[in-house]
Amino acid sequence: MTGPETIGRRSTVDFGLRLGSPLRMALRSTFSRYKDTPLTYEVVFADGGIYRNRPGEPELSIRFKSVGAEIRTALFTDMGLLDGYFDQTIDIHGDIAALVKLDAHAAEDLTTKNSGGPHANPLNRLRNWWHKVRHDARTAAQSKANAEAHYDLPNEFFEIVLGPTFGYTCAYWGEHTRTLDQAQHDKYDHICKKLALVPGCSLVEVGSGWGYLSLLAARAYGAIVDNYGLVKEQNDHMQRQIAAQDLGERVRILEREHRALGADGRQYDRYVSVGVYEHAQEKYLEDWIASIARGLKEGGIGVLHFIGHQEKRETNYFIRQHVFPGCYVPEFDETVRLMSKHGLEVLHVENLRRHYALTLDCWAENFRANWQKIQALDPKRFDEGFRRRWDAYFRLCAEGFRTPNNLQRLYQITFSKGNTPDYPMTNAFIYRQGAED
Repeated sequence: MTGPETIGRRSTVDFGLRLGSPLRMALRSTFSRYKDTPLTYEVVFADGGIYRNRPGEPELSIRFKSVGAEIRTALFTDMGLLDGYFDQTIDIHGDIAALVKLDAHAAEDLTTKNSGGPHANPLNRLRNWWHKVRHDARTAAQSKANAEAHYDLPNEFFEIVLGPTFGYTCAYWGEHTRTLDQAQHDKYDHICKKLALVPGCSLVEVGSGWGYLSLLAARAYGAIVDNYGLVKEQNDHMQRQIAAQDLGERVRILEREHRALGADGRQYDRYVSVGVYEHAQEKYLEDWIASIARGLKEGGIGVLHFIGHQEKRETNYFIRQHVFPGCYVPEFDETVRLMSKHGLEVLHVENLRRHYALTLDCWAENFRANWQKIQALDPKRFDEGFRRRWDAYFRLCAEGFRTPNNLQRLYQITFSKGNTPDYPMTNAFIYRQGAED
């Protein structure tokens, strides 16, 4: 080694002098912003050249298998690197979550970090804009297509990754919680308590996934539940659970989206939506909040659980393109302003950011430990590209919620329609033992 930045195999000449072509200079610019990270990493190029940020055994190794992959990374930086990894023209050895750690160390604080990132790249901004145009949820049909692009997979796959609760949002890790299943159950029970459910009250859940919360609210708290869901596989699973738990008179499934809420004049005592508001899209956030106001009775109580940014920021292209088509991570203040505009009083806010990191860790472990079982479900569908995308999704998002300089949060907002006359004066009741603790 001749210094902190070196080329191996063919030469030990400094990176910048040894590889002075425009392509390699562009790649140098991409990776050199991470040179001061505590992480030791290397980049192996298609011609066998090696760049290391410091001497020592690398914890992360990025290996280009073609010049085309190098060009794409030079053009699209972070997003080009991930695209190449997913189509297998780039291999990444070591913990892929280290990519988030590298980015975290490239900026000094929250403000600096969140003013840049992948969307400082104009080509990525263009791709992101075009994605929004193509997946604009102006119609219920497009909303359904966006949802099915991610969720239209066998229920067996989701059960392997998520566990028997099928909880596909941030779990709630209490002081004595040790398992994912318990943490997910506790999350749903935590929300039921916030809703102040009483026997016979009417509840609408918008975007219920596989229905655990609706079933719990009916079974343990005596609520009468209408459930809005668009994905057939999820609705079919939920219908089987309704029958198995003999809840046919308490829970019904309506294949509708949020904009239908209140359109028929029906209003509910309670409202809940968990992890679906992010699919409303930026232009239609007000439609979502307005639907809550239409669908709730005066004095009714609701809980909105969602990933949100602490300040307005563009949603990451990686999540939109490779994970959730059409999604938008809303700003917290924007949501509260819309609630105020439509007569909803905010009663309580909880930020579960660190809980989500632990939840994603569990999903990642379930996915990795059971990959052979997943692949056996459908080897053609669950191929190496799928494995790379979903593993990266879980690991990168977990590290994103964990890193100290990130503005992404997980909010639970409890609210009422109008100024509440009788919601409890303190939050102590939320932490008392519930019906199924």
